[in-house]
Amino acid sequence: MLRFYFRLKFRNIETNAPLLAFAETQGKRTAFLLGENIWKWRMHSHVETKSYEKFDVFADKIIQYLSSNNSRKSLVVNHESFYNSGDAIEISAQYFNKNYELDEKARLTISVTNKNTKQNKKYDLLRSSNAFKVNLDGLAAGQYQFAVKELNSNTTYNGYFEILDFDIEKQFVNPDLKKLQQLAVQTQGAVFMPSQVDNLIKTLVENPNYKAIEKAIVKKTPLIDWVWLLILIAVALGSEWFIRKYNGML
Repeated sequence: MLRFYFRLKFRNIETNAPLLAFAETQGKRTAFLLGENIWKWRMHSHVETKSYEKFDVFADKIIQYLSSNNSRKSLVVNHESFYNSGDAIEISAQYFNKNYELDEKARLTISVTNKNTKQNKKYDLLRSSNAFKVNLDGLAAGQYQFAVKELNSNTTYNGYFEILDFDIEKQFVNPDLKKLQQLAVQTQGAVFMPSQVDNLIKTLVENPNYKAIEKAIVKKTPLIDWVWLLILIAVALGSEWFIRKYNGML
């Protein structure tokens, strides 16, 4: 049985007895209002907040809590039983509080175990617009058991799915000549058989759309960046001046 209650203060003196209490026993929810003139509570809320909204929302949540069906699952997980290898494997989950409202602060994780290899992987479910989602792409083909857990309440959902070793490219081992010819006509191309390799090469060589393109890359570098060249030029000029000076040519 779950119990929780509210106690009020009179002139900063806290009462010892609850004025509003809730209880839940075997799925049956009950509320106890141990007071009177609840309309005065609403008026007092308006005096403090200048609005009835806060009190009305509180009352609505009480009614919603009492009228909600406890048989509903708090953790709802959506997944497929079978996935094809290579397809997107996405599992989504929603967690609801006691009022069956979507809890955006829930912390959901998923543990995936391969039944054959017993290899286990854990992931966090990320928050999206109205659910929590996880992408399990990259898992090898096989049978998997998984458990989605909400960490704050320890609520757990156990499930199963299988990844089939299905590759659409392996389903057709022979080319469809009729469709290839149709595609060639639609794209203004042509179909060449293995015995027509020479004709294919000739067609590509003579096709004006495949002209040889020559690219020239010119790279310009300022002379000041060639430090050693500048030093060599300075040494050469200095040597010339010294030789001419030594021979009396200056």
